[in-house]
Amino acid sequence: MSRKPASKLEWRRRQRLRRLYLQAEREGLARLFFARTLTLVAIAAYFLATEIWDLELVYPLGAIAGFVLLGALSYSVGRNDSIRGLAAYVFVALDVALLAAVIVIPNPFDAARMPEPIVPGGVDSFVYLTIFIALAALSLSPWLVIWAGFVVAFGWGFLVWFVARQPGSPPSAPSEVPEPGMLETFLADYLDPRFIDLQGHLAQGLAALLVAFILALAVARLRRVVNAHARTERERGNLARYFSPRVINELASTDDPIGPVRQQEVGVLFVDIVGFTGFAAQHSPETAMELVREFYQRMEEAVFAHDGTLDKYMGDALMATFGVPKPTGRDAGNAIACARDMMAALADWNRQRRDAGLAPLDARVGIDYGPVVVGAVGSERSLAFAVIGDTVNIASRLQEAAREFDASIAVSNAVLETARRENPDAMVADFRDGGDWSIPGHPQSVRVWMLGRPPVPRAAGDPRADSGLQPAVQG
Repeated sequence: MSRKPASKLEWRRRQRLRRLYLQAEREGLARLFFARTLTLVAIAAYFLATEIWDLELVYPLGAIAGFVLLGALSYSVGRNDSIRGLAAYVFVALDVALLAAVIVIPNPFDAARMPEPIVPGGVDSFVYLTIFIALAALSLSPWLVIWAGFVVAFGWGFLVWFVARQPGSPPSAPSEVPEPGMLETFLADYLDPRFIDLQGHLAQGLAALLVAFILALAVARLRRVVNAHARTERERGNLARYFSPRVINELASTDDPIGPVRQQEVGVLFVDIVGFTGFAAQHSPETAMELVREFYQRMEEAVFAHDGTLDKYMGDALMATFGVPKPTGRDAGNAIACARDMMAALADWNRQRRDAGLAPLDARVGIDYGPVVVGAVGSERSLAFAVIGDTVNIASRLQEAAREFDASIAVSNAVLETARRENPDAMVADFRDGGDWSIPGHPQSVRVWMLGRPPVPRAAGDPRADSGLQPAVQG
């Protein structure tokens, strides 16, 4: 049975997270190796500075060399992604085995060593083994942490059991309650350096398992937090493609930011570069793409500054909506203010182009206000936010009408009337009446209002007059 698309998407998301974890492990591998090596070098320097340089010093230095070798092998093998996971389990076991052996096996070069069989250091020595449980937590793998706990607990327990079975070992535990007159015998057994407290070592192993389990839960929770953070950032990133930062903060606090498919009244804006096709034909693809990117950047800043929603890019054109996902009560006015800022941004950009000796650009804006259908369209594989309806088509046609009427901005009568209802002091007095305009393919004409174009900045020495009639994009 095939999985549902949502399950496939979830599987892909987990695979991406797994690759991120592997990348983090790969990046941390070198740091862990160098930190481990520096620590071992510091320990070796301590022994060299505080101990007498004789054969007895060979044993701890040899053990340190063994740990350095294991670290180098772990680093070398761990660079191979295909076997890093298995290698981590193997080297944890080798590290614990080597340290346990160093603790249990007396220094053969120590002339004053304690009699065998003996477990040197007792509880104090066992503490060093638990360091490997903490190191395993750095892998961000809960199972590796649990594995380290089991290796430490059962590895240490096996060695203690092995020593306890050697000839000459005293009783593993004293009497629970010394009988009268037996206190001296009880203390003699307990204080015997060869005495092995099996109950105490059992408690150590249990503590190691509990610590490993707690750390594994902490690591698992950390992974869930990272997972949730990655999902949230991805969702916010998707929202950032369409909405302003203020709107994103509002939407991020809801479980269904887009909401169900519905009909509502919104302002729809189209802006387009005039003559871009000819410009692209005369310039390299890189130059054309760079111009479009700069144009988009300036236009979308104006959209977001007025609480607009970036709907889509279409070649050299941009579509934005106002009142999506929620009406604000000033959407028509925001659309007009956005169009004015777009023209102001274009004029400023043209001044920069003039200073650089480049020809000015020309762009036109069309706006309509009315009912549209709002919702998410597509499949789970490719889901997109969409606004569809006759209002969208009219806004696109009004952008074309702005060229026909030689205006910078063309808006429908519905936009101006709504803007005045939203704010009686709305800045719309400078729009001139263009009369009724017949839209090809549309049964009814639309009353159009126009805003003239500002003067065009010319390069120094340009003989053309500032007539306000800007040419199409030129090379």
